Amino acid sequence: MENEPEEEELEHIQRQLCLPTDRVIKVQQVVVVVHHIDHYFVVVTDHTENVMYVFGRHVGEDLAGVYIQDEDDWRSWKGDLLWVRLPKLFQWEGCSLAPNLMLSVNWPQVGDQLLALILADEVHGQNGLDCGAEVCSVTKAILTDGVEFDQEGMVMAPTIECSHYGRLRLLNENIQNLQRCHHLYEALGFDTFAVPEESASYAMSVGLEGFIRADTIHKHLATA
Repeated sequence: MENEPEEEELEHIQRQLCLPTDRVIKVQQVVVVVHHIDHYFVVVTDHTENVMYVFGRHVGEDLAGVYIQDEDDWRSWKGDLLWVRLPKLFQWEGCSLAPNLMLSVNWPQVGDQLLALILADEVHGQNGLDCGAEVCSVTKAILTDGVEFDQEGMVMAPTIECSHYGRLRLLNENIQNLQRCHHLYEALGFDTFAVPEESASYAMSVGLEGFIRADTIHKHLATA
């Protein structure tokens, strides 16, 4: 990411993202999932308002709240490069080289001892395990409702679903999508040069849930 992306690289990413090539993409907010030092968080860039929102960057309870994003930290996870290179990807002209405002939005989250904390009416910081599931929830909320603000115009943390439920939902959606892909594959006819493995055919014939022991996975996720 340190080097400037070449034109071929940009074109490759544009194809991967299925970006339109027959029309101009208007300047709009972009939602990006960032991975930095074993942690996932969500970044929203707004080149129209020259603002960057960073959701869930910090996991400590003492860092919960909304405040100005630390610039050194911002550069450590390449937020500065992300800001200047997204316009190149979308072919936007005249964008600033840095946002005028960077806001970090962090929240206290329930840790491992879920029931004990609820009974004690306490909230701990992130448990170091759920950032992936939380990123999916945050991304879904922002794509559905946009970045939300309170009555005073301050950005708010989105409503986040329980990480256990989020994992179960992703598992069920993956099972359904795999089944749909297999049915489409069957409908289109088998390619004699790419016949699926016997185990894959058997899994689809008996049901993917039973083949991968989905009940066991469900119980594990619900109690993890």
